Amino acid sequence: MQTNTALSEKQIDYALAEHAEVIRTAGRAMIENVLEIGRHLTEAKRLCEPGQWLAWLEREFKWTRQTADNLMNVYAMAECKRVYTFPDLPLRSLYLLARPSTPEAVRQEVLERAASGERIPHERVKQEIAEAKQAYRPQAPNPAPRPKDIDWGKVTQALKIVRSMNADTYEQFKKDFKKLDVARFEVF
Repeated sequence: MQTNTALSEKQIDYALAEHAEVIRTAGRAMIENVLEIGRHLTEAKRLCEPGQWLAWLEREFKWTRQTADNLMNVYAMAECKRVYTFPDLPLRSLYLLARPSTPEAVRQEVLERAASGERIPHERVKQEIAEAKQAYRPQAPNPAPRPKDIDWGKVTQALKIVRSMNADTYEQFKKDFKKLDVARFEVF
């Protein structure tokens, strides 16, 4: 890229500042457009019959469900937060922040930091979301131990006997069995 040597350093700085301001203005307009598109998509989805939504997206825009979800999620986030400006956050960061799976604490913190003027690169937003998800991921409970001494053949025989009971006795047995706090068999 060549620079114009006929311009003074001061003129170049002024021209670059003008370009930066036009780009920022266009960026704000882009976010406004995302919000408006998200609003219209949300309304259109409500109007579609079940099973028509994705076909309509494909027919009208050649968009995927994910594209529409990104736009609608940003709109929903803005509506929920009553925040309609997202200064200096890349659009792809907004898509990540607006996902329903993003922890609310991270969403709120990043939006507040951006609103206060901090420039947060996309990779940092992505990292903070991943770290928060990892920290909030519940530990899987240990499965209940399965008794090894159960004779499942006898259990099967008992179930056959229960099924052969007369209707009144069987119904009473079902009620009594369901009162027990044990693993439920799907036999009734």
